[in-house]
Amino acid sequence: MYRVMIVDDEPLVRQGIIRSVNWDNHGVEQIEEANDGLQALEKYRKTKVDILITDIKMPRMNGLELIRALREENAHPIIIVLSGYSDFEYLQEAIRMEVTDYLLKPLDPEELHEVIGTAVSRIRMKRRGDALARAGKNLLRENTFLRLIEGNIGNNELKEKLKNLNIRINKGTYRVSVFQILSQDETDKKELALMIYAAANVCDELMRERQYGLSFPCMENYVILLYDRHQTLAQIRSFEEEVRGTLAQIIKVKVKSGMGVEVEELEEVACSFQEAKKSLEDQNGGTPDKVYSKLVGDLLQYLKEHYRDNPSLKEIAAAFYVNPSYLGYIFKKEYGESFIDCVNRHKVEYAKEQLLTTNLKIYEIAEKVGFTDTRYFVKIFKKYMGVNPSKLRSPE
Repeated sequence: MYRVMIVDDEPLVRQGIIRSVNWDNHGVEQIEEANDGLQALEKYRKTKVDILITDIKMPRMNGLELIRALREENAHPIIIVLSGYSDFEYLQEAIRMEVTDYLLKPLDPEELHEVIGTAVSRIRMKRRGDALARAGKNLLRENTFLRLIEGNIGNNELKEKLKNLNIRINKGTYRVSVFQILSQDETDKKELALMIYAAANVCDELMRERQYGLSFPCMENYVILLYDRHQTLAQIRSFEEEVRGTLAQIIKVKVKSGMGVEVEELEEVACSFQEAKKSLEDQNGGTPDKVYSKLVGDLLQYLKEHYRDNPSLKEIAAAFYVNPSYLGYIFKKEYGESFIDCVNRHKVEYAKEQLLTTNLKIYEIAEKVGFTDTRYFVKIFKKYMGVNPSKLRSPE
């Protein structure tokens, strides 16, 4: 939903703008009014509207002064300027201050409607971009710590990534605890993923309050606590009991936890993680069901949905903010099969289903799963199924 402010010293103009647009169709839920730039600036500081429609000539603070004041405060709402034909010089200055659009008085309702629609589209795109950027940064953070606890990142690279992510790890002793979310049988993957992130955020907040370290989601139903200051076992056990109680109260989940040994170097954190995981597995009566890191889990989900689009490891790695070689390595290490084998296996299994349930020709099925060369498709199919596709369809 979006918020708009209309700034003009003439009340009739403001009301005319309000009546000229079907704001509901644009998703606008709040409209503010101001009779000059000074009042608009004061209101903006409280409301942070998304779109600001302002006249140029007004008493006390005019439109240009308002825009300049907003820019000085690093505020960047969508700004639409109202101007008359005699305001050309003012309009030029407004454009230099990166206003989004301008409208000439008297206003044309259709043009106003179009400009508002364009502004809303820009905001929507920016929000989507900001959300993707945040998701990318979160993924980079999780990937960095995943590599740390698995011992797959060098010290110099780790320092550089932590600097870019604005994360500080204290120099001292380190210990890892692994929390496993105990989900119900009916909990679906999406719900479980939300529970994991919520639990990780709660743990991270509690860790930072105590200045014990930080926390992050790592495995499918794991939350990792990385202690970067020396704490006695009694202190840690007391703290983790508090964490369990907080998670039970806020997120309504129960957890098991395993604790690793204390180590003196960041390079040894992987050893503490393995000890913590082993401790957790012992509580579960042995090795738990296969789980994947979030990175590999996300990649598997992506391949499941897009294998027919011929995804490349390089493209996916760029979207996931990771190195292609590392992504290929960690995928094969966890999944037990290379990226290209996984893609081809998905394709062949779908092709087999099509062969047995449709009358499509082999070249048509090959095209459906992303093969432009039918002979190469037949070769790949035989590699995974042991027979040519024509034999599968007509075994006699």
